Amino acid sequence: MKKSIVLAVLICCVVSQLSRGEDAPADQTIVLQAQVNLLKATLKQRDQRISHLEATIKDLQAQLKDAQAPVEAKVKELEANIKTLEVNIKALEGNIKTLEAENLRIQKQPPPVMAKGLNVVPFTGDEIPLSRLKTKPSDYIDVPFIVVGRIETKNYYNAGYGRAQETHVSFGLIELRANGTSTGDVLSVYGKKAMCGSLVDAIVAADQAGQTKRVVRLKVTFLRNRFSADFMMAELIDWQYLGADGTTWGPWQIGK
Repeated sequence: MKKSIVLAVLICCVVSQLSRGEDAPADQTIVLQAQVNLLKATLKQRDQRISHLEATIKDLQAQLKDAQAPVEAKVKELEANIKTLEVNIKALEGNIKTLEAENLRIQKQPPPVMAKGLNVVPFTGDEIPLSRLKTKPSDYIDVPFIVVGRIETKNYYNAGYGRAQETHVSFGLIELRANGTSTGDVLSVYGKKAMCGSLVDAIVAADQAGQTKRVVRLKVTFLRNRFSADFMMAELIDWQYLGADGTTWGPWQIGK
């Protein structure tokens, strides 16, 4: 802009000289006129460049605005997702507190008294024999089923539960017939430590009292992510103790 002003001033000076130079030689007049024309052309080029630069700046500003729009929309979307996650986290924290309180309540309950003697196991008709499970265990992947037998704590971790020592308690369920005798089949059962503390306490209490008939009714399943066709290993869902009279089952311990 400053150069344009300077050029304009020069043109004015030259024109002024021309206006005053009536007696100037003709060739000098021609030279001055040529200089004026050159200065006018230069000034016009400057103005054109300035206009072009201004148009380029406007175009770049428009492009920047268009580029910022999707970014701003994405930022708003992410902020909305963060708010949703925060709400979900609060809900999960509430559920965790509820589960912790329920687990504490279960742990504080005194171990139930297991049946001292056993002549007959009360089958209800929905139990699945282990002999059936062995024929096609894949039919029971992620499907809860009921088994009955004498339970004991173990220290056996293998296959899908090979690294579950920190999270699960290992049990062995010796399947029983209705007359109380063993079928000879054993099911490895794994219960989450946070859930089955009271079951462990009941087994220990029965052992210390010399009660060998630790009979339970278990609801279990084969978890897909831990399943192995070569091993009978089930995840514990819930359990019932055999009543003191030996003829009825107590309430489910988790689902009660």
